[in-house]
Amino acid sequence: MIFDQNFKRLEVIKESVKLEELNINNKSFVGYWMSSNQRVDYNYSLNESLKLAKS
Repeated sequence: MIFDQNFKRLEVIKESVKLEELNINNKSFVGYWMSSNQRVDYNYSLNESLKLAKS
């Protein structure tokens, strides 16, 4: 699934960037996710990214 690739990408972000430095409320975070040519549901990806970032 498309989301699997995005979750893997988030894991890389989590490892390379401190959570404090990643402004999770900033739309640019989801914009980074959506920078690929794949269509990602905006709200789903944001909600899932928040869950994963907190885990």
